[in-house]
Formats: sequence, structure tokens, C-alpha cells
Amino acid sequence: MKTPWEIKNPSVTQALGRYVDLQHIPPARLQMATARGSKIHDYIFMDLAELWVPPALITPEIEGYWNSYLIFKREMIEETIFVEKELTCT
Repeated sequence: MKTPWEIKNPSVTQALGRYVDLQHIPPARLQMATARGSKIHDYIFMDLAELWVPPALITPEIEGYWNSYLIFKREMIEETIFVEKELTCT
């Protein structure tokens, strides 16, 4: 059995991977979606870490996702304690 500090939290893709069949999605489209998801993830991370997200980064392809995040943040997040810090035991 692994100790708590040896357990890695899965990514969303890993957690949902066995329930989603992506074989019918053309590889180029999947690659674009992956890149878009990585961008929005990085920008949300920056915002929650109280780093400046330059408006020019919010391109039309991700603007809807960004605006949805801002609504979610305004309505659901009272306080950010930490953002994606990996906690380890030494």
C-alpha cells in the first residue's frame, strides 16, 4: 500500500479516460482541443495565483472558456488557499 505522499492525484484526462472514447475524433482536432485546454488551464492557474493574465492571451478560441471560468470564480470561489502545489512529506 502506498503512503499518502506517494499517491499522485490523477489529471482530469486520466480520471475520465476510461469513460471517454476519443477514437472517433480526428487527431488534428484532438490536438487543437488539447492545446486549447492547456492554455485555459495555464491562464486559470495564473489568475488563481494572483498573477497578471494579459488580455491579449485571451484569444477568440478560448474567450468563452475564460468567461465561463470568470463567472464560476465570481459565484463559487470565496478564497484561494493554494493552487496546484504538490504536497510531499520529507
